[in-house]
Amino acid sequence: MRRRSTTRGVYLAIGAAFLGAAASCTAAGVLAGQTSRSDAGKPLLRTDKEPVVKRFHRFGEVVDAKWLIPPDRDERTIPSQDRPTFVVLHLRPGQVERLLAGRPVESAPAPGFAADDYIGGHGLPASLAPYVPGGASWLAAPELADVLVSAERATVLFDPADDTVVIDCVGPDDPDEVQQKVDTQGHTFLVTPSPFAPPS
Repeated sequence: MRRRSTTRGVYLAIGAAFLGAAASCTAAGVLAGQTSRSDAGKPLLRTDKEPVVKRFHRFGEVVDAKWLIPPDRDERTIPSQDRPTFVVLHLRPGQVERLLAGRPVESAPAPGFAADDYIGGHGLPASLAPYVPGGASWLAAPELADVLVSAERATVLFDPADDTVVIDCVGPDDPDEVQQKVDTQGHTFLVTPSPFAPPS
């Protein structure tokens, strides 16, 4: 009886140590601020900048970024297929005004929000709401958006007062990369993008 009790105690101690280590690793991942996983089937809230800078470097220096990746995709990169991608960029002070200078702009309605598991519906995923300034005077510059973002579809909103940019797009790519296109007859051809350097 004593030997059985001792053995059981050893197993319990090992189990507790394993669970404690697992909890520490999970906490470390959350504190690192790289990925916040929602419930199954919901997108992931991301805070790492490297994938964002690769696709949206024409906006200039990115101070902070929050973005969502749809589920069932490689979590390390932004999807480049027909999946919606939602990004909130915070740029360095004055950068939005520098980008908009001399460009035709128009007032735009504030972005709406929808449940995270309704990604691709009307509005941004609700997880991004805390990072979008309330009461902002949003501006749209479609001509500039075509220069800054290479995507199948893109809506870009600018807030000059807070240097915030909201991007709702599908299939973003590096705007400086040569793109292979297919015409209506199935012929492929290459498109070389015009050079652009963000103002500083």
